[in-house]
Amino acid sequence: HPQYAIAAVFLSSAVDEALNATQGIERPLRLTEEALGGSGERTEFEGYVPGLLIVAIVMVIFTVAIAVAREVESGTLSRLGLSRMRAFDYFAGVSGAQLIVALSSLLFTFGVAWLLGFRSEGPILAAIAVGAITSLGVIGVGLIVASFAKNVTRAFLVANVAFIPM
Repeated sequence: HPQYAIAAVFLSSAVDEALNATQGIERPLRLTEEALGGSGERTEFEGYVPGLLIVAIVMVIFTVAIAVAREVESGTLSRLGLSRMRAFDYFAGVSGAQLIVALSSLLFTFGVAWLLGFRSEGPILAAIAVGAITSLGVIGVGLIVASFAKNVTRAFLVANVAFIPM
């Protein structure tokens, strides 16, 4: 439970203080906790939302890897190789489409969090810009994952290996 760490610190402090009082030991330094800005007024849910936003972006690794693997598996990529399309064109198209998916996921997550009571301390546009840059990195990792997969099942399994550390 997320409150456990806070309760453990308070309990440890109270026991330590009680033992010091019974033994007549005075602390050389007294620490007091003071919330900065509006952080003391934030709810537990508001503490979770930034992590949920990151997960919403990182989940795109699966859609990227599976989309490319599906095209390899169905032979579409081989047919595209016979056309005048360059690798850059293909990767730009896949990356553009997946960037739209990632930003849609981010905006949807922001919207649901807002409906549930989340209020951002900073500008939403800055968060979306950071999300877009992060999405490009995740898309790159998804493309690397797809290069190791010959089919959709492998793409999903290998994407899990990359997803966990991210």
